[in-house]
Amino acid sequence: MKRTLISSILLAAVVVLTGCNGTVSSVSFPPQAPWNQMGTGILSPTDDLVATAAGTGIHADLFPGSPDTSIQAFVACQGSGGPYVQSCTDRACDAQATCGTDTVIEKRFSYTLVVDLDRGTFSTGSVQIVDGTGATQAGLAINAGNAVGGFDVAAGYSEGLIPGVQFSNVDEAGALILSPHWSDFGDGNITGQVCPNGVCSTQTIAQCTSDGSSDALGYATVAQPGTYSGTCGTVPVHLTINPPFKSLGDCISTRKAVCNGLTGQNRKTCNNAQIGMCQAMFNKHSAHNPN
Repeated sequence: MKRTLISSILLAAVVVLTGCNGTVSSVSFPPQAPWNQMGTGILSPTDDLVATAAGTGIHADLFPGSPDTSIQAFVACQGSGGPYVQSCTDRACDAQATCGTDTVIEKRFSYTLVVDLDRGTFSTGSVQIVDGTGATQAGLAINAGNAVGGFDVAAGYSEGLIPGVQFSNVDEAGALILSPHWSDFGDGNITGQVCPNGVCSTQTIAQCTSDGSSDALGYATVAQPGTYSGTCGTVPVHLTINPPFKSLGDCISTRKAVCNGLTGQNRKTCNNAQIGMCQAMFNKHSAHNPN
């Protein structure tokens, strides 16, 4: 991957498909999408996350820091002019020393998640990110076109993985880096409704870019719930932000609908992916941990 995967560097600098607690963000591409690798970033308050994948033809790795920068952690500090964020190249950096005389708000450890897909055998699967206590902190559900007619990625996060206002430039952005480059994929924008303080306006909520070796979709998670569509180069893209789910059961029953049309093991794998993602959002220990 050629891009920075740390959420605060740019809109496509990531915290996966993040969003508010109780919501799911998902993005859909045409089934002919050729990508066999996707990457994104995570900021965690703990340094004990591990990733496991479930499904045929899917593998996940969670790396500390970023492959493109030396940044290993971020520290939010409270200064006289308001909160600000400092980066650390040492994962063990002292938060107070980083903030100097200012007050430490929070330290976050950066990770890069890389998911590899064998497009010859993969049809549906999931990735779960679990902390040292066994609680599922993040869940991704992935369907390739040979399963349900599109290349779709959805994600849910626990409140613990969603930074607070001190990381507002991170909390309000998400991104996916996709490889190899698809010749049809290019620059583009998706617009949608954003309603700060109850006053709505149409704004750019997603941007597509490509550097010739990989493709990127970066987007704002502060848009109103709904499905927003646009074109990246000549590729149609649909970004969906679900309304907050009221309960774990509400999330599971709603999300399982995406598995309609699948049968046998593919249906079971898809259902388990949705359950694991919902359990992550509500910070539950998952019985659907792949291993």
